Amino acid sequence: MSQKLSLLIIDPQIDFCDPQGALYVPHAEEDMRRLAAFIRQQKQQIESIHVTLDSHHLVHIAHPIFWQDAEGKNPPPFTTITASEVELGRWKTANPSFQIEGFQYVRRLEKNGRYSLTIWPPHCLIGSRGHAVHPELFAALLEWENEFHTVNYWTKGSYFLTEHFSALKADVQFPSVPETMLNKKLLQQIEQSDLILIAGEARTHCVASTVRDLAYHFADTDSIHKMVLLTDAMSDIPGFEKHAVDFMHEMKVHGCKTSTTKNFQFNPESPKPSKDKLFELIETDEFKTLTEHLKTLNSTGNVELTFTAHLINLLQDYLSEEQIFFELYFHVDNFEFTEEINRTQMEETVQMVIHNYQRFLGNETEPLIDNKSLWTLVSAVLPDGITRIVEVGSNVPFFNIFQGCTFLIFSHSRCLVLIVNTSP
Repeated sequence: MSQKLSLLIIDPQIDFCDPQGALYVPHAEEDMRRLAAFIRQQKQQIESIHVTLDSHHLVHIAHPIFWQDAEGKNPPPFTTITASEVELGRWKTANPSFQIEGFQYVRRLEKNGRYSLTIWPPHCLIGSRGHAVHPELFAALLEWENEFHTVNYWTKGSYFLTEHFSALKADVQFPSVPETMLNKKLLQQIEQSDLILIAGEARTHCVASTVRDLAYHFADTDSIHKMVLLTDAMSDIPGFEKHAVDFMHEMKVHGCKTSTTKNFQFNPESPKPSKDKLFELIETDEFKTLTEHLKTLNSTGNVELTFTAHLINLLQDYLSEEQIFFELYFHVDNFEFTEEINRTQMEETVQMVIHNYQRFLGNETEPLIDNKSLWTLVSAVLPDGITRIVEVGSNVPFFNIFQGCTFLIFSHSRCLVLIVNTSP
């Protein structure tokens, strides 16, 4: 059965994507050109397109007009206003009748833990040129609609007492204001898809908030595995880059995939990633041959090091590396994610794992492998450096067959499977 491919585009508007826009996100216009080309290339495969539109009034709690200091001056754009500053009188609402709401809002924002209140230049004002979709992307959307489709447009942000970064709900929700509450219709339509491509602006704020809320509110927690972030079709607001780094790390750990408009490939007839498919894979002759080989190594009762890219190659068509850890191995004792793990960090981690395993066996003798030999092997197998070390404990069902301490060392493209075995 054919898979359903959906595209969710977050706030692809002129004010964000044009160098003359009110809240220009650097390189966003290039994102939109790539995304437009991608839609034209994939238009026969894309079943649905959802576009969110940031939609504000001039009077808004995150615009300068709403606040003033003791001298009556409005805060300049990109000012951060904290609850303590409002409480101490450093900032007050320009209209005194909203003072209580303003103070409660910044307190609730800080309690939510995502963002503090940032004052933005007025942007995406309803009816303005800046509110419109970037022209090059809009032309591609019209071409897709010309195939007798309809783009689903979703507005957000019109209630003036809260930010609305996420397409699903406002940063602070008001039960009496329905548009600030969870958009269940959008959520359900997106989750019906088999693969969800996500692009838009800005990754640091509206993209991050939308994806996090999708992951949290999906009815089926496995639906997060259907999301693919098109990383060359989203950019960051300067000064907030750490938000993007934290967001990408968080989503990868939870199983969200990444790709680019250039590298993405879609086969509508391919099977959906699933646990059942993984276990079917484990039953194949290729996989059994591999596991028999590893068990043979284990029977020697010595330290055994073996490299196989084959194991990961078998799995990577179904799940990302992080998903493999969670879906197949069931448990991760130690997970570290850095841009690069240097030689000393790697040696210390490996020796710690080996020592802990020896202590578990009651055999705390000489180290099982010296650092020089270990590094020689790793350097030969992973010439492009080390990005991840994952220790897999002995209580993991899949690795019980090895009766040993197993952990994985990843580079960007290859994997070293290190199996440490000693005779009890």
